[in-house]
Amino acid sequence: MLENLKDLFKHQGEKANHVLSEMKLLGNYCDAMEISNRVRIDPTLARGLDYYTGLIFEAVIVGGEEAKLGLGSIAAGGRYDNLIGMFSKNPIPSAGGSLGIERIFNILEKRASDQLVNPIDVMIGTIGTVPRDHVLRVAGWLWGAG
Repeated sequence: MLENLKDLFKHQGEKANHVLSEMKLLGNYCDAMEISNRVRIDPTLARGLDYYTGLIFEAVIVGGEEAKLGLGSIAAGGRYDNLIGMFSKNPIPSAGGSLGIERIFNILEKRASDQLVNPIDVMIGTIGTVPRDHVLRVAGWLWGAG
């Protein structure tokens, strides 16, 4: 997933190394969930607001009938470490995202009309200090098992 980015960052210095490190962590999490084939790293992706300070993301529907709806991204966000600090005396690391509720409802309406909606069979939660990659591995296993 990240092989093609090594050349992009090799002469960019310490900040680029930090970004690459975060991207490798994301890759590890995707590997743990066995979804690396569903995630694409796009170094040309840009969000329209200048307060993002790190990785940004967009979630889109690809393939299937939902992709034909032409909805674009259904979720987006990223890191914005300096934004909250503008309103306080202390820098506060932060990240966030938003869902395109109307777009998601369009998908759900399409699925309901096609009778593709399935009830939730399993919900995963954690208590304590369970490592994230263990939880994500269980989620990936459950998704793979249908």
